[in-house]
Amino acid sequence: MRTIPQNLATHLTDGATTLCHCWRLIRRDGVSFGFTDHERDIVISGTTYAARSGLEAAEATAELGFAVGGGEVAGALVSAGLTEDDIASGLYDDASVET
Repeated sequence: MRTIPQNLATHLTDGATTLCHCWRLIRRDGVSFGFTDHERDIVISGTTYAARSGLEAAEATAELGFAVGGGEVAGALVSAGLTEDDIASGLYDDASVET
């Protein structure tokens, strides 16, 4: 059974749910970019998660214990901060993604 924080549990009982997915891409040099499938930008813990980034959550799974859950994201990532030169120079090699 999954434990849900009290303020989220309260929100889920409001009748209308306004949930979204957020992804944080962290380059190996520490620079990070935030993306969301919400209709507007969201700021969480100092990171701005940009709306209209072209990403949409397709499926997410949760696993018991220490197993790593999986998920799928569909779309073409669009951001003014992602440049062809940075990609070609390898700045995104070994980057990580947090959801």
